[in-house]
Amino acid sequence: MKVLFTEAEAAEYLTEAGIKREPKTLRKQRIVGGGIPFARFGRDIRYRKRDLDAWIDAPVLQSTSDGGGR
Repeated sequence: MKVLFTEAEAAEYLTEAGIKREPKTLRKQRIVGGGIPFARFGRDIRYRKRDLDAWIDAPVLQSTSDGGGR
């Protein structure tokens, strides 16, 4: 079972779960904040499966005034 995902693999995993994400979107969210937690190993970025799953399972907001967002 895969535990660590590259940026491209994480984007594919999210897309398969019904949340369309491009690798460039994940990259931008790392820079500006508000994205999925990640780990850095030297120059390599990895996403943990448990963090991806937690983000997928996060509560759904009813309006933009609820805060947060994806």
